[in-house]
Amino acid sequence: MAGESARESARRMREKAARLERAAALHERGADGESETAEALSRLPRESWTVLHDVRWPGRRYANIDHIVVGPAGVFVIDSKKWSGDVSVRGGVLRQGRHVREDAVDGSRRAAGDVARLLLDLPSEFVHPVLSFSGRSQIEARIGEVLMCSTGNLVTMLLTRPHLMGARQSEAVVGQLRRALRPAGRPVRPRGSSGAPALALMRGLLAMGLGLGVLVVLTHLLPALIASSMSGHPAR
Repeated sequence: MAGESARESARRMREKAARLERAAALHERGADGESETAEALSRLPRESWTVLHDVRWPGRRYANIDHIVVGPAGVFVIDSKKWSGDVSVRGGVLRQGRHVREDAVDGSRRAAGDVARLLLDLPSEFVHPVLSFSGRSQIEARIGEVLMCSTGNLVTMLLTRPHLMGARQSEAVVGQLRRALRPAGRPVRPRGSSGAPALALMRGLLAMGLGLGVLVVLTHLLPALIASSMSGHPAR
């Protein structure tokens, strides 16, 4: 039928656009949840608590960790969630409506474990995985070592936990984390790659034994060669 292939192409494009729109909506919802959690964390006493927002997940190229909080009660690796529908914990199982969300619990546990491996001098039990939910649901629960709360009771949960670290230890932990973790917005280059082609070229020349002297000569000679090629006269 005439025009059938064009109609099929249009249908596929509309389906792709719909998928992208749904993905964008999910990302926007997630960003809103992170902002609400960050606002709640801003109420922690600054003299004894430090908050790092939106850092790279250690060992992963693209994933991020929403918040890491360091204070007297230890290190809290917080994953912000803003889910639609009813969120509850029943029988040791996290549910979003009728759906079991064990994936979120496992992800929170893995993120805290990877952060704990950066802190070799700190007992792993000082690092706590946390799921913080914003929105209508009010949660205060625990599944294994994963703590669960809402943005409304997050700060209270942090402030009322037993103290594990003194000020000096907290400062040392914050220093380690700042050195080890990059902001999530900064791209991570593959190991062994270089971000500057010119630098890669220089390294290659040096590795071939040409030495710095050759590079200096080339620096002076190349502009003359380029100029002569454009003018048609030999370089002197």
